[in-house]
Amino acid sequence: MSWKSASSRAIDALPTNRSFYDRPVKHTYDVVVVGAGSAGATLASRLSEDTSRTVALVEAGPDYPEMSALPEGLRHGRASATLQLDLGIHDWSFVGRATDARPEMSVPRGRVTGGTSAVNGQIWLRGMPEDYEGWNDPRWRWSDVLSSFRSSEDDPELAQELHGRGGPIRVRRFPREEWVACARAFADACDGLGYEELRDFNDPEGEGLGAYTMNNPDGIRLSTAIAYLGPSRSRPNLSILPETLAHRVVFDGLCATGVEVEDATGAVSTIRGREIVLSAGAIGSPHLLMLSGVGPREQLEAVGVRVVRDLPGVGKNLQDHPIVYLAWKVREGNELSREDPIVQVALRYRSGGSADRNDMWLTPCTIADLFLIVPGVYLPRSRGELSLVSADVRVQPRLDYRYLDDPRDRERLVEGIRLGLRVAGTAPLRDLLGDRLTPADTDLADDAALDEWVDRSVETSHHIACTCAMGPADDRHSVVDGEGRVHGVERLRVVDASIMPSIPRANTNASTIMVAERIAALMRDGA
Repeated sequence: MSWKSASSRAIDALPTNRSFYDRPVKHTYDVVVVGAGSAGATLASRLSEDTSRTVALVEAGPDYPEMSALPEGLRHGRASATLQLDLGIHDWSFVGRATDARPEMSVPRGRVTGGTSAVNGQIWLRGMPEDYEGWNDPRWRWSDVLSSFRSSEDDPELAQELHGRGGPIRVRRFPREEWVACARAFADACDGLGYEELRDFNDPEGEGLGAYTMNNPDGIRLSTAIAYLGPSRSRPNLSILPETLAHRVVFDGLCATGVEVEDATGAVSTIRGREIVLSAGAIGSPHLLMLSGVGPREQLEAVGVRVVRDLPGVGKNLQDHPIVYLAWKVREGNELSREDPIVQVALRYRSGGSADRNDMWLTPCTIADLFLIVPGVYLPRSRGELSLVSADVRVQPRLDYRYLDDPRDRERLVEGIRLGLRVAGTAPLRDLLGDRLTPADTDLADDAALDEWVDRSVETSHHIACTCAMGPADDRHSVVDGEGRVHGVERLRVVDASIMPSIPRANTNASTIMVAERIAALMRDGA
């Protein structure tokens, strides 16, 4: 199916000129949404379906309302943020601390309409039903979560009781005959080791080897800027405000009344709203809360921010899926061209002795003459922290991931490395590979050497979440309730990956969009 027929609704809705920018900017809206990423663009689009509700969508990065203006690196979904080395102005350029042995790593996050959905790897993967049931909130039962997943997607290939039809995000799977040579060989090697192949990674019972479900029909990355905002841009009740940096939420006592922003000219003003929603992501939302006076008192006072609400859980509970890269040279004749997809398949499996299914994964990637196997840890037990270091919005918060603090995370990652090496040494994959680049032979000399390499090499899978966790108001570690409302203040919500209390066994984009779909439905119902 052609790109045009697959996603014509979104593309045809993109304006052919920039005249919509000529609309006067109002100063009071029913809802002001900060952040036009995976969650924010989804939420603003869904809320503005109600023509009686005015919505402002504030985005720090640029906007590309015309498809012809969308930069090539954002348009084509061949590479992921993990592997894309230079996002330029479209990256917040955060850095984080992985371990004591690796004090700084790059943490790319999309700074553009569409947010990280505009720069990511386009893997459209749900977690397991028990991931969401584990959130322990009656508003997030698996049946409700599944309904929101289905609302977000258009999956014409598989059974519709599990998958959506006609939603904004068109998804597909690479058929085996289109897998590149190293992906086919990886699959055959896993088959030889006894792993079963499955058709649908998003089946609640699915585990084993299969093709990723991906939101890039015909190689076009379907970000929320295209899929959700594209059909919504012509609505007179929706105002999209790009290149507008949010400084802080404005309060009247304990009631949020607006957002102080800075436009592209440097002018500072306040956009008023009857309700304020932070959808700035798992880094941006807790950061804005703290800059606004909502967060751990000691951190706010240390940098001179006036405390509006002492909320110790803001920035705590940081979670991500730790990974490492195993790398080989590809033998001559098996290199990929520039147009070939980098990622197509994966193995999801249960680690040794685990009570939880699919608590690990291996992903093969081929980039030109380089082949990677990426082991990753689902259900991480280690917890990091985001903390405030300055009252200046342009100074990023400290991101301390604290990977592998829990010994079980380290144990599983090392097991994944050994499995990846075993797969690479199994025919037919070993016949396509040349010299191993990482880990070096010296790093595999003994368990201690491998542990040291892991400490130096572990890094982000770009799935940061859980820094404004939902939970009951009497839990000092929770920040919002099950509808995203911030505890202890009025008319302020957080809606994005930060409110997940625990990270699903999946790439987080689909789940983040699901969160926005779910809360949009709750807000429409009067929550």
